[in-house]
Amino acid sequence: MSVVETENTKILERTRQETARKLDIDLSEPKQEGRIKALFALYKRYTNQMSICGSIYCEIIDQCNRLIDIYGQKQRKLNEIKEMKDNTFLLRTRLKSINYQFGEVIKDLEEKIEFNKELLIAYENKYVNNHSITSKHRTKLKELEDVCWKNWLRAIEVNSELRNTIIGFENRKALLALSKAYVDYCIFVDLHMKDCFELVKDLKKDGIIEYYEILRRYDLPDKKKLNFQLFLQKKIESRLSDAMELKTLFGSYLDLNYGQLDSAVSDLRDQFLRDKKEILAVVNYYKRFLLQKQVLFTEEAEKLVLYLKKRYLEKIDFLCSRFQMYNAEVLATNKEISEEDLAFLKKVFTEEFDKHLNKLKIEYSKKFLPLLDNFFHAEELVGSAYALDPDKLEEKMKELKHLKNLNLDVLVQKFEAEKKKIETLLDKNMDLISDVNKLNVDQFNEVLSRLRKDCELICCEILNLNNRYWVKANAEFNCEARRIFIKLRHKYSPWIKSWRKNSKPWMHEYLMLNMNHEVLKAVGEILEGYSPEADLYKKASKALLQYSEISRKIHKERDDMEAKQLLMLNKIPTPELDELLSESNRKLDELRRHYENYWSDYNRFYNSLIS
Repeated sequence: MSVVETENTKILERTRQETARKLDIDLSEPKQEGRIKALFALYKRYTNQMSICGSIYCEIIDQCNRLIDIYGQKQRKLNEIKEMKDNTFLLRTRLKSINYQFGEVIKDLEEKIEFNKELLIAYENKYVNNHSITSKHRTKLKELEDVCWKNWLRAIEVNSELRNTIIGFENRKALLALSKAYVDYCIFVDLHMKDCFELVKDLKKDGIIEYYEILRRYDLPDKKKLNFQLFLQKKIESRLSDAMELKTLFGSYLDLNYGQLDSAVSDLRDQFLRDKKEILAVVNYYKRFLLQKQVLFTEEAEKLVLYLKKRYLEKIDFLCSRFQMYNAEVLATNKEISEEDLAFLKKVFTEEFDKHLNKLKIEYSKKFLPLLDNFFHAEELVGSAYALDPDKLEEKMKELKHLKNLNLDVLVQKFEAEKKKIETLLDKNMDLISDVNKLNVDQFNEVLSRLRKDCELICCEILNLNNRYWVKANAEFNCEARRIFIKLRHKYSPWIKSWRKNSKPWMHEYLMLNMNHEVLKAVGEILEGYSPEADLYKKASKALLQYSEISRKIHKERDDMEAKQLLMLNKIPTPELDELLSESNRKLDELRRHYENYWSDYNRFYNSLIS
C-alpha cells in the first residue's frame, strides 16, 4: 500500500469516526473471541468425557502426556550430566539420582495406564464375559458412569452458553458492518449535498444577476414595471418550485407503496403463525405420547423396585429364622471349640501374620536401601563440592540430613500403617475364634447388613437408570422439535421479526430501501434540466442501492449463522471416540519412543563410564 493510500485510509477512518459520533453510532469491535475459545475447549473436554470409553481414553492421554514430560525432563538432565567434566564415580552417582527422583511417579503412572487398558477390556466384555470382571473394575466403572452422566449434563449447559455467546458475537459483528456501511453512505451523501448546495447558491446568485440584467435593459413606466418585476421573479424561481412539486408527488407515491408493503408483510406473518400452530399441534401430540410412555415405564420400574425389596426382605427374614433355629440347636447341644482346636487356629493365624509381616519388611527394605544409598552418594557429592568452605558444607549437610530424615519418616509411617492393618486383622480373627457364638452372630449380622445395602443399591440403580433414560429421551425429542421450529423461523425470519431493537424485519427494510432507490432515481431523472439536485439524487440513489445490497448480504449471512448455531445448540453432544482412540494410540506410541530413546541414550552413556 502506497503512502497516499495509507493517508487516504486514515482520513476516511477519521471521518467515519466523527460521523458515527454525530449519529450516536458505536463502531467499537466486539471482544468475545477469548470467551468463545475457552467455551469451545470446555465443551470439547466435557463431550470427550461423557462416555466411559471416552473418559478412559482421556485419562490415558493425560497420563501419557505426564510421562512424556517426565522423560523429557530426565533426558535434559542426562544431557546436562553428559556435559559435566566430573570423575566417573560422581557421574554414575548423578545418573542414579535421576532414576530415583522420578521412580515412584513413573511407576504410579505406568500402573494407572495398565489399569485403564484393563478397564477398557473389562468394559467392552461386561456383557459377554461378565464373571471375569474384578470388583475393582466394577467400582471404577460405576464411578465413571456417574461422572459421565454429570459431564453429559455439563456439556449440554456449556453448549447452550457457547452457541448463545457466538450468536451475540456475530450479531455485534453484523451490527458493526451495517453501521460502517450506513456511516459511509451518510458521508457520501453529505459530501455531495455540500456540492449541490454550492450549485444552488450559485444558481440563485446567477438568477439575481439575470433579474437585474433584464430589468436594466427595459425602461418601463412605474405601473407596468412593478408587474414585470413580479413576473420576472416568478419565472426565474419556477425552476426550483417545479422541482419541489415533483418531489412532493413522488413522496405521496412512496407512502402508498409503503402501505402495500406493510400489508404484504402482515399476510406473511399470519401465514407463519398458521404454519407454527399446525406444527405445534403435531409436536404436542407426540409429546403427550412420550409422556404417557414415561409415566408407564416409571410406574413399572417403581413396581419392580417394590417387588425386589419385598422378595429380598422375605429371603432375609427366612435366613434370620433359620439362623435362630441353628443357634438354638448349638446352645441346646452346648457345642464349643476344643482347647486343642483353638490353639491350632491361633497358631495358624500367627504364622500367617508372620508371613505377611516378613513380606512387608522385604518390600520396604527394597525401598529403604536405595534411598539410603542415594543420600550417601549425595553426601559425597556435597562433601567434594564444598570441601574448601566448612560453613557452607555444614549448612548443606544439615539440609541434606533434614531431607533424608523427612523421606525416612514417610517410609517408616507407611510401614507402620501397613503393619497396623495386619495386626488389626489378626486381633479381630483371634477375638472371633475365642467366641464361636459371637463369631456366628457378628458375621451373620454383617452379611445381612451387606445384603440390605446391596438391595438398596440395586433398587436405586434401577430408578437412576430409568430416570437417566427418560431425561435423555426427552432431551432428544425436545431438540428435534426445536430444530423443526428453527428451520421454520429461519424461513420466515426476514419478514416477521428483527434481531435488532426498534427496527422492522430486514427484508421489509430492504424492500423499503429499494423503493427509496427507485424513487430517488426517478426524481433525479425527472429533475434533469430543472434543478442541480438531479445529480445529487442520482448519486444518492446509487449509493442507497449499494448500501441496501450490502445490508441484504450481511443480514442473510447473519440469519444463516444464527440458524446454524441454534441447530447445533439443539444437537445432543456425542463424543468423537474414533478421534480419541487414535489420539490415545498416538500418545502411547510417542511415550514408547521417548522411553526407548531415553533408556538407549542412558545405557550407552552408563556403559561408556564403566568401560
